[in-house]
Amino acid sequence: MEKIFLALLLYASHGFLDIRGQQDIYFKLRIEKSSVEMAAKVSWEYYYGDAVQYIVRYSHTKYLGCDKPNVLVTERIANLFVTVDRHPTNKRLKSLHPYSRYNVTVTAVTISGYQRNQSLVFQTDPTVPRGIPTNVKLSRLEATNARIQWLPPPCETHNGYFSGYHYILFDKDRNGVVKQGNIFNNYVDIANLVPYRQYMFRVSVLNQHFKGNYSKIISFRTLESIPPPPTNVIAEALNETSLKCSWSPPYPESGVLGKYNIRMWAKGGQPQRHSTLSQNSTTIITDLKPDTYYCIEVRASTSKGFGYWSKYACNRTRKAIPDAPESLLVTKITNTSMTLKWTTPAVTDEPIIGYRLFLKALRSYDSHYEISNGKIEILEHNLTHTFTKLHPGTLYRITVRSVDKKGMSTAVEKENWTRFAELETPPQPVLLQANSTFVHVNLSIIEQSYGTPVSHFTITLEELEEDSGGRSNITWNELKRNSYQNAQIIAELSPEWFGNTTRMFTVGDAQTYGRFLNKPLRPGIKYYLGFGVVSKNGDSVFTFLTIKTSGTKVYSILDDKWEILFYGVMSALGLVLVIVFIVLLIIRMKNQTKIAKIAKDDG
Repeated sequence: MEKIFLALLLYASHGFLDIRGQQDIYFKLRIEKSSVEMAAKVSWEYYYGDAVQYIVRYSHTKYLGCDKPNVLVTERIANLFVTVDRHPTNKRLKSLHPYSRYNVTVTAVTISGYQRNQSLVFQTDPTVPRGIPTNVKLSRLEATNARIQWLPPPCETHNGYFSGYHYILFDKDRNGVVKQGNIFNNYVDIANLVPYRQYMFRVSVLNQHFKGNYSKIISFRTLESIPPPPTNVIAEALNETSLKCSWSPPYPESGVLGKYNIRMWAKGGQPQRHSTLSQNSTTIITDLKPDTYYCIEVRASTSKGFGYWSKYACNRTRKAIPDAPESLLVTKITNTSMTLKWTTPAVTDEPIIGYRLFLKALRSYDSHYEISNGKIEILEHNLTHTFTKLHPGTLYRITVRSVDKKGMSTAVEKENWTRFAELETPPQPVLLQANSTFVHVNLSIIEQSYGTPVSHFTITLEELEEDSGGRSNITWNELKRNSYQNAQIIAELSPEWFGNTTRMFTVGDAQTYGRFLNKPLRPGIKYYLGFGVVSKNGDSVFTFLTIKTSGTKVYSILDDKWEILFYGVMSALGLVLVIVFIVLLIIRMKNQTKIAKIAKDDG
């Protein structure tokens, strides 16, 4: 009686199914859900009875997120058997669908086949929607608005109660999110877009708790519209008859910008269209009146037409000024001066009161010359002027302007070099040591002479008679012109060869310098050693040193006066041999004639 009473009590308080009969079986069901794994565990608590088998049946009866009728899915069945060592009390139900209704029934079976059932209904929890909107496309596109639509995913993929869509619109040109929001329909109308701007769009499904994955991105560009007005309009006076106009392009562009249209008017007058059409953001308006106040406006165009006019900008053209001088010439140039000549302007409204001259040094061959010091500005009343105290080997720019009581004209200019200064004479070589076949000397150089660029240094050598005198500083051309024919170049040295300003040089070291061989010297011989500097324009100047090798002079048959005697003797000897040969030849011919005559007589 205690067991029956307990079973009735449990059934009344917990809704348990009391299984009675010949073989009583008592158990109760409960369900445990797992949202993460989308599974459930059905379990029962066994009280008493002789059950030898439990049959678990469960079926999917409805997608709770759909308005469709109940969906009956093939029933799944699991058989659990009671053994000596095990009395099953639960069964795990796997691969359940989110946000769905399931029926589960557990049947207890005795050894005689007696059965008792217990059933319950449960629903799974919602999760992230697995459905993605498809076929996302533009259904309407204009310059400032667009409609985008898509196909909704099947309701069974909502994985919860469907609550709409979430969309995001990106500005591709500016790399940022422009708009985003939630909507219920499967389309969205987006307004206040920027004309001719590139956008990207994507959308996802929402349920009551979660947001699903986004659709594929679609990209589109809004259509063109008329552009906004240009900004930063500036009018700048160039001279008495022209203005330079500049501006910044419209922003946003609203399309591919075409030409700009400009209109202009004198202050106090009516706006008049100007024929200037340009694709540049600057233009020059000419043929204006001197000393007049003008205003300008600018508008831009796209394929949709011209936009709005900009804010106007105003400026005054300059007062009339004289024409520039004509026929500017540089008539005389030295190493320290330049003389200029010019003529008066062909057209003048006012008398010319003078000419403004400006001279500026640009660069020089003299690396020590300070270019910034080379500036001169004067007012000249004549049509000629000579600039003096200039620096040799220097490039100058000279500008000349006409001046009247209204102002100065535009400039005419010339650029000219002053001539190179005369070369400085290099220091005389210093004798260090003399040997029988070579001599050591110290050479000192000058880097350059007041704008005269040094090309190279030349060393010459001339063998002398014992009674020869000294030699003054002369040029290489003078060496040749004064019949110093024995002077030969033995070395050509670049300024870089010296390294610094002084270096030892060996005369007669049998080395090649430049294109010239420095031959060994002869013992006991006196030489003139020439050391010269050569400029890049071919000028040169030499200094000389008398040197003599050590040892005793060795004469050969080719030396000095013996050379003449040798050649005289050899010539006489040759002449005698020729005469002897001719005489012998004549004697032989006579003998041959006699022998022939005798032979003829005997015959």
